[in-house]
Parts: sequence; C-alpha cells; structure tokens
Amino acid sequence: MTSKATSSAAGVASKRVAIVAPSAWSVIALRADLVRRIVAGGHRILCFVPGATGAEERALRGLGVDWQVYDEPPAGLGILAFGRAVKRLAASLSDWRPHVVLGFGARAMPLAALAARKAGAGRVVSLCTGLPAGDLRLDPAGVGPRRLKAALRASDALVVHNSDDAKRLAALGLLPAGLPVATVPGAGVDLAVHVEQPLPPVGPDLTFLMIAPLDKERGVMDYVKAAQEVKSRRPGARFLLAGPADRSREPVAREQLTKSSAVIVLEPVDDVRPLLAGCHVFVYPSHAEGMPRVVLEALAAGRPVITTRASGCRETVDEHVNGWLVPPGDWRGLAVAMEGYLRRPELLTSAARASRTKAERQFGLERSVAGLLEAMELS
Repeated sequence: MTSKATSSAAGVASKRVAIVAPSAWSVIALRADLVRRIVAGGHRILCFVPGATGAEERALRGLGVDWQVYDEPPAGLGILAFGRAVKRLAASLSDWRPHVVLGFGARAMPLAALAARKAGAGRVVSLCTGLPAGDLRLDPAGVGPRRLKAALRASDALVVHNSDDAKRLAALGLLPAGLPVATVPGAGVDLAVHVEQPLPPVGPDLTFLMIAPLDKERGVMDYVKAAQEVKSRRPGARFLLAGPADRSREPVAREQLTKSSAVIVLEPVDDVRPLLAGCHVFVYPSHAEGMPRVVLEALAAGRPVITTRASGCRETVDEHVNGWLVPPGDWRGLAVAMEGYLRRPELLTSAARASRTKAERQFGLERSVAGLLEAMELS
C-alpha cells in the first residue's frame, strides 16, 4: 500500500476512505448508495464495524469494500477505557492512512473523529444522525457532551440530518465556532425502489401502521395508548406495529405490547414495502430523531403520515396536506389525528399524492448522497 493517491480510470485522484459505523447493517441498509458512489469514483473504502454476520460480510464485499472490526466502546465507558479505544482505532487508521474519515452513530462518531485526528487523517467528517430528546449526559447510547465537544473540535466538517440538531449543539456550547455544518435530509430514499403504492380500498375503517424499534423514545407506547383509545370507539380500525427489539434507555418488551388487544404486533421485516402497501396511514410518534428513514419510505409509497413536531420528524409533513403533526408524547393528540382520517377518509387520496410529491422534491437519495460527498470533498 502506498501513501500517494493514484489516478483512477476516470482521471480523478483516487483516495483512501475510512468509514467508522455503529454496525455493518447501518452501512449496508443506510449508506450503500454512498459507498457505491465513492467506489465508482475510483476511491477505496475500508469500513470499520463492531462485527458482522456472514451475510453482512458478503454484502460488504458485494459493495466493493474491505472491512475491519473495531472495539466499539460500551455506554458509560470511563475516560481511560475510552482513551484506549481511541488509541486502538487510531492505530488501525494509521495503517490504512486514509485521506478521508467519515464517522456516524452515537458512540462511533466521537470515537472516529478523535482517532482519525490522532492518526493524522487528511479530512475528518462527523455525521450526526440524531440527538436524543433528553439530557445528553443521560443518553446510554452516547459518550457524553465532553467527548462529543472534543470530537467536533477534531472534525473538519459536521453533517446533520436536521438544522435543529446543529442549533442545539451550538446552544450547548459543543459546536466549535467556524466548523462547517451541512444539513443533509437523512439517508434519503431510493424513489425507483420505493415506488408509489395505490391505497388499499377504503371502507368504513382504516389500517394504521407503525414501524420502529421497540423503544419508548420512538413513541411505541404512545401509539399503543392512542390505538386503545380509538379502537374503543372504532372497533373495526386496525393498528399494526412492526419493529426489532431495541437496546435503548427505555426499551419496550414485545410481551408488554402483546397485552394490548388494540395493536397487532408483527415480526420485524427487512422489506417494509409490503407492509406500507397494506396500510392507509403511517404513524411515527417519535420523541426525537435525526431523519427517520422509514418515514421517508412511507412518503415515497404515497402514505399519509402522522408524526410529531420533534426535530427530524416535523420536516416530513406539511400539516393537513400530507399528514398530521402532534406534540411528542401526546398520545391523546395522536388519537385525535388518527380519528380525523377515520371520520374523513376522503382526505386520504390527496394526502397520499402529496406525500409522494414531497418525497420526490425533498428526500430523494441523490440529494442525500451528493451532500455527503460534498462534505467529504469527494464530489
């Protein structure tokens, strides 16, 4: 391996790129098109992930990248142990000698930025995929405000999925003055894959769907309570919930959900399109987000969306045009919104069309990928 950039077939200087991710799945499911664009540009990628299954290994190879396991620091890691984790990753990065390092994920992003700077990487880009709703010091998934501040000081650019997160970081004194900040609307959605789906036949009752990790911060219990309230008056309405278990501050056990007769709990799915095709309205009452990918997929499918006014969620809905916004944690308001469509199902058709239009105008995959490539100076 040489330290000099080589020339690609397209005549563009080839660079070595390191991506430090919270999981192999996050690279494959959320950043595959970014990876493909980088590889197509004649650059080489080494992905650092905490581990990978056999299927994930094959998927990474299919994307044309090499990968290496790193030790992701557990939540609440002490300063000495965190420093050792930074040192180990810095050693691996030094061996690769990357021109660009991109880190994302609550714990992976700070670790990546600090290790990359220690390793002398050419450009360090930190991608903030979302901040928790509460005190950053209490977030079990993160590494704390002090380390986050140090990581941002070590970065050459910050990418956020909604402008409110950048404003919050600045208000907390964590955002260095002069650090370039780019807002990229989530991971984007492939509009050729997630095509517009016709609405199911509209009868006297409707089918509502929520897809999310089983976590209270995603509003899972708000959805359950609202469903119970609505179903007491409209027993024919259907409420579906699908999502994986979550390692969060407030996980919701699947057994807890099955106690509610109002909600049909489904197994997690790899492909959300069949579930979206079978619902009339998509519901996502999250308390905090960066930019939820599944909501973008619901917009692309042409589904009215009920979500919250939380940062990253409210950007997906033009109220009373393609959906409804409620305050985070307001399950009664959520019930009112769902009953609004039950009382006036004739609104579904125009809202569905508006959702697809919004996906096409604001959330196409190319826009997201282009923004990240520009921040990484690979465009």
